[in-house]
Amino acid sequence: MNIDSVNVFCVGNVNGNTAGYPISSSSSRGPSLCGGTGTLLIKPEVSAPGTSIRSTWSGTSYSSISGTSMASPHVAGCIALLKQAAPGLTGKQLKAILLSTTTDLGTAGEDNTYGKGLVDVFRAYKNLGPSVQHTPLTNTENLSGPYAVNSIILPTTGGINPSQTRLFWSRNNVSITDSVLMTNSSGNNWTASIPGNGLTATYRYYIKTTDSSGKTSKSPADAPATLHLFVAQADNQKPVIAHTANCTAKSNMACNGQCSCN
Repeated sequence: MNIDSVNVFCVGNVNGNTAGYPISSSSSRGPSLCGGTGTLLIKPEVSAPGTSIRSTWSGTSYSSISGTSMASPHVAGCIALLKQAAPGLTGKQLKAILLSTTTDLGTAGEDNTYGKGLVDVFRAYKNLGPSVQHTPLTNTENLSGPYAVNSIILPTTGGINPSQTRLFWSRNNVSITDSVLMTNSSGNNWTASIPGNGLTATYRYYIKTTDSSGKTSKSPADAPATLHLFVAQADNQKPVIAHTANCTAKSNMACNGQCSCN
């Protein structure tokens, strides 16, 4: 499957109440008639339970419903859970993890009945890397530094490897040139600093960490293709003009209620 090119994500409907999770007769099969080549023609992308699903219904009632309209919300829920566990990962990355952890059903490999297979959100969760939460540094007038980079790093499984938790940075270079180990200051808080040189400069950086099971995460998630950036430059803040008008009301008799402002 070409992760970059999928614009429509289709979900097959399997019967989760029957051994082997057979595909439902209501579930459409591929290949797609919308064009494309190779695996882009394969539909659906994945499968999920969609037969006899208890769901909210009209008013305040519940009902047992079947169809791909029941299967698709399972996949949306999977992605939502993964995003909650790893908010630093992009949708593209989460989709790749979900697709790589499915249970293959039917014909071996990706096929036009089950797609990549049955989604397994717990298995996908265990394959997530740590969550790296960071508020990027903003432009500053401080030329001398240091510039503290703080991050909350949450492992999904195991712990964080301190020897592989680093801040990568560069000064006036579009490519990363230096790195420094981050320090676990307290709890899930990690910190490191970028030194200044007293001159106007553009700094680029990213954070990378690895957990005890060898899974890696970064901020930005696709670094070093994308980097955090800030500029240190004297007087780089736009001036702000604050003014409160001093008005004296004149009587209606003298000037028809007009005001004279200074």
